[in-house]
Amino acid sequence: MNYTYTLNGVAVNPTGKWEIEYRRNEGQIFFRRILTGELTFKGVDYTYLNSIVDNLVSYPGRCTYIDFVIYCSGVEFWTGVFKYPYSFTFDDDSCTATGTPEVADEYSCIMTYYEREYNYTDFKTSMSGPPYAWNSIDIYNTVGGLELNLPIVWSLRNHIYLILGESEYLNCFEDTDIKSSFLWEDDFPNGDDYATYYGTNNYVTGAANWLDTIHVIDNNYIRTTAGGTGCSDAGTSIDVTMISFKMIEEWLRERFNAYWYIDQNGDFRIEHISFFLSGFAHSDYGSWIDLSTLMSGCNSYADRRNKYKYLTDKLFDQEKWEWQHFDGNEGGADHNINFEGVPIFYGPLVNTKSDCVPDEEFKEKISSTPLLSTDIEWLINLLNLAPPNPDELACGGFFMFDLYLTPTPDRIKIAVGHLDGLNAVNAHCSTANLMEYFFTWNRIFINGDMNTADVTVFDSAQKLKLQEEIEFPLCCSDEFDPMKTIITEMGEGTIHSAVQTPYSLKIQLLYD
Repeated sequence: MNYTYTLNGVAVNPTGKWEIEYRRNEGQIFFRRILTGELTFKGVDYTYLNSIVDNLVSYPGRCTYIDFVIYCSGVEFWTGVFKYPYSFTFDDDSCTATGTPEVADEYSCIMTYYEREYNYTDFKTSMSGPPYAWNSIDIYNTVGGLELNLPIVWSLRNHIYLILGESEYLNCFEDTDIKSSFLWEDDFPNGDDYATYYGTNNYVTGAANWLDTIHVIDNNYIRTTAGGTGCSDAGTSIDVTMISFKMIEEWLRERFNAYWYIDQNGDFRIEHISFFLSGFAHSDYGSWIDLSTLMSGCNSYADRRNKYKYLTDKLFDQEKWEWQHFDGNEGGADHNINFEGVPIFYGPLVNTKSDCVPDEEFKEKISSTPLLSTDIEWLINLLNLAPPNPDELACGGFFMFDLYLTPTPDRIKIAVGHLDGLNAVNAHCSTANLMEYFFTWNRIFINGDMNTADVTVFDSAQKLKLQEEIEFPLCCSDEFDPMKTIITEMGEGTIHSAVQTPYSLKIQLLYD
């Protein structure tokens, strides 16, 4: 295999060992290709490295970006960037510079600003014209009485579009729409027409889609519209509502079991966890290679590799969902049981130990969105107190709700709650209903108790059986997709870790 290298398009010949590590952040679905190891530039390369800096666009007093590319037989294999001079260790006595480049990929823009927070008041102002749309929202109780009108509220799609695509925020996808077959019935990235297969139904629930009418607004706006005290005047420690892309990612993951990635067309896309499972009809995450038939001499690369352990740190007795407002009596008003929810439990009863989870300590996994709420029933109860008490809505938080489009447009939907079987305002977005709709995938065990059912057989469970590392030859020209599965004598495994060397691939696989 012939590897060549360039700095800003000029051929160089660095020395040193490198590998490409495929990394997946906790809570994210995609992998990034991170170069590890150090590269040393010496001789004419050292002279060139130092000579080009004065000719580049730089950040005065800070650093200069230098593009670095590895080619495999003339085809681009990996792209990164050095931040001169801070990426290097210099030895002027020996005329060498040693450093490790950072990856420069389709995720770089978003991840650079992933946690940056923006003032939501300014954020809303940016949604004042095209292409953004807003709705005047009427909140009615279940018997049809008007409780509150919110003159301007924006959709979840607007929030995502603005924070990613506008120049004053991330500006990562300017003039590009945000794709999602799960949320908005966009066609699938492989070109399959959504309507042909699902009509106007959601591909997860098989029922009419309602996710395209999810809206979000800050608590401060609701407080002031309802006659309460504005957060900026309340003298609290949180006077300003902030929003970030990380926060929106948490809403998608913890409330809809949905994950974002950059698809094969270069589009930002949000899909349900089931989309990424092997065998989903409209994505391409099937098996990539069968190591039980890939031979090394007389034996396969999977031969005598049937050694494994279980990731017991991923085992929990119970899973619980929490919001900013969700529990008990708060501010003199009761929360609706569907929004409080009941934990998914794997023992004999709620809040009890499962026989299958090691250790005597009770272990609970909490999925939390501490700055998001959906319990409109509780809000209605606050407004009906004497006197009304909208100031119980915490500063620095948001409300999410779903709207009717027809026959009563711009009213929050009423649906049956899964726990009590009664109509509730915004019940689609309650803990119980969201669990029932979207969280029967990727559970701790395949069997458990959800929404007080005796036993629920879930659609999928986490893969926790971790095989020992397998290494096999891989040419740099061979395309490796860590989202695809690999077959061994133990079955069909998914990638837990992968490291690509110049001549091989080292993997650890997970199994059911």
